[in-house]
Amino acid sequence: MADSDWTWKERDGGSGRLLYEPGNWGDLLKNLWVFLVLQWLLEVRPGQDTSYSDPFAGAPAYPLTRNTVKRLAGTGIGKQPVFAAFFERGLWPSAASLARCLTRGVCQVYDQEAGRRDEWRSQAGFSLVEVADGWEWLAQTPTGKGFWLVDPYDFLAVWEEWLPSLLTLAKHATVQLYVYNRSAGGGAQLANYRRFRAALEEGRDGLGYLRGRLASDAFLPRAHHEVFLLPAPGVVEAAADRVLAGRLAEATRVLSRAQEKMYQFETGGFTTGPVEGS
Repeated sequence: MADSDWTWKERDGGSGRLLYEPGNWGDLLKNLWVFLVLQWLLEVRPGQDTSYSDPFAGAPAYPLTRNTVKRLAGTGIGKQPVFAAFFERGLWPSAASLARCLTRGVCQVYDQEAGRRDEWRSQAGFSLVEVADGWEWLAQTPTGKGFWLVDPYDFLAVWEEWLPSLLTLAKHATVQLYVYNRSAGGGAQLANYRRFRAALEEGRDGLGYLRGRLASDAFLPRAHHEVFLLPAPGVVEAAADRVLAGRLAEATRVLSRAQEKMYQFETGGFTTGPVEGS
């Protein structure tokens, strides 16, 4: 599915196009991992600036919706000053905007939509890359450095074409990949996902990866949001360390518990008072 086939849920709710809701569970997972990984890279490389590259950057920020506020409850994300600075202004930050707050290194971005590229041009501290699309940029940068977020809307539809370029990049840079996994439906989608996972493991050639998964919806999940961290060879030993893996695992579990709690129990108007144990 092409990135141009998607649009914002809040902006074009009746358009009939595929709807992206800023601040969905996948955004929470993705942005929290970006925050923790960049924070960790700065710890293990004190005094060194980490560059950030985002070929599918979206917009700099989005309105903080009521649904996102509900999802954030109990996660502790709002206690982090970097996130809180956006929430206080009623905004949900893009991953690139979070990265800009964390690193003094170069922050390069690109988005397919012209209007969003114009927004990035107006933002201080960002370099807009002039390419035909995000995949072209990634393919043209086989020896990229720093931290890359690869976050297309439907990677599993194009993985066979672009996974080789991504794996080549991950030999030089630390890469975080977002995947919207529909394999819960079985059939061809499950088979496609299994082929992708086998190709990823073979292509990493022993370097390994970390993966986090969260259901797409708290009420009736029919897919999963997944993030894969592919550390560059220079940091892979440290990434295998329990410090980073432990932080990412705990953050993912906190999100999962918050999601499960939303629909584990409902009063359905039975009582208006507090429920013991809730």
